[in-house]
Amino acid sequence: MPTPSPTLSSEAAAAVIARALCPAGPVRGSVGLEVEWIVVDPDDPARQVPADEVLAAAAGPLPAGGQVGTEPGGQLELTSARYADALAALAAVDADEETLRRRLRASGLALVATGVDPFRPPHRSVDLPRYRAMEAAFDSRGRPAGS
Repeated sequence: MPTPSPTLSSEAAAAVIARALCPAGPVRGSVGLEVEWIVVDPDDPARQVPADEVLAAAAGPLPAGGQVGTEPGGQLELTSARYADALAALAAVDADEETLRRRLRASGLALVATGVDPFRPPHRSVDLPRYRAMEAAFDSRGRPAGS
């Protein structure tokens, strides 16, 4: 089962990012991050939590200026502001994530850090032409739900 909390320190994550994305050296300019979580109702993990419920629970300004949205599969997405380096961006995401976890907990929801929903079958919660086209493309390649 996935862990509900990070397993890397911010410094270790920054080092992984630097090695993976910047093998030639440090990034020049600014760094922003996007992080996604599966949102679950701990009392009923099989329940599909509607995007509007997730957004209502997460509503409000975040301490580091991140922006919240939802992904087609129902994930909560946090997009950080831009920072001078990866370590600063990670610190900002940490602060915003702590606030989001607290808000969702107060609404009876939880964030689960995993790439694939371990509790529910795929279900598109955002229905836009772009995502219908992506689903059709994956399905035509024999990869239902983009798996």
